[in-house]
Amino acid sequence: MQIMAHPAHSHGQHHSRADLAAAAQARLKSAGEQWTPLRATVFAALAGYDRPVSAYDVTDAVSTASGRRIAANSVYRILDLFVANNVASRVESANAFIANVHPDCPHDCIFGV
Repeated sequence: MQIMAHPAHSHGQHHSRADLAAAAQARLKSAGEQWTPLRATVFAALAGYDRPVSAYDVTDAVSTASGRRIAANSVYRILDLFVANNVASRVESANAFIANVHPDCPHDCIFGV
């Protein structure tokens, strides 16, 4: 059996909080998705945490930021869209989400929690 080595791989740029939203927006737009005001607010809330958080934590942060109660199911749908487009990662064991600091990386990356 022959083991094939992966070619040299770089995660490219790790985006700072300042430009992370722009990178996420570009990633969604390149996938044919829209970057709506609610999606932007959900992403800002998620990226504001430096640890994986529940969708309910994000919902509370979005509700506070927008000054009105946002339905948790809307936030869940947006988070699922983010995960599907590599803008966020889901930590299954914790039922939590975290913003992906390198959304242009084409594969799932392992990180310690």
